[in-house]
Amino acid sequence: MVRLVSYWILVLPFLAIFFSGSTMADQNKQCTKLFGNFMPCMRFLSSKNLGESPTLECCQGIRKLNEIAQKSRKGPKKICQCLEDMAYSLNIRFVYSQVAALPKNCNVHLNFPISNSMDCSKLNG
Repeated sequence: MVRLVSYWILVLPFLAIFFSGSTMADQNKQCTKLFGNFMPCMRFLSSKNLGESPTLECCQGIRKLNEIAQKSRKGPKKICQCLEDMAYSLNIRFVYSQVAALPKNCNVHLNFPISNSMDCSKLNG
C-alpha cells in the first residue's frame, strides 16, 4: 500500500504538468500511456540499493515499451522524449548501475535509452 501511495505521489505532478498544455494534448496522452508502463521501474532505477531487483511489473512494462518502440521508426525517440521530460519534471536521478542491470534482470534488450543525460534529439525518427 505504501508503495502504491508513493507511486501516485510521483505520478500526479507528472500528469498535471503534461495535461496543462492544450496544444500538446495528443503527445501528453501518449506520454501518459508510456509512463504507465515505465512507472513500476521508477523505484528500481532510482534506488541506490544495488541488491534490489526489478519487479515483475517493471519487466512487463519495459517489454511493452520495447514493443511500442519496435512498431514505428519514431517509437524509440518518442519513448525517449517522454522519459526525458518525466525525469526532468520530477527531478528523478537514475542510478547508472541500475539502468545497466535492467536489461539483464528483465531478460530484454532496450530499444530506447534511459539515462540522466538523454539527448533524444539525436535519435533517428
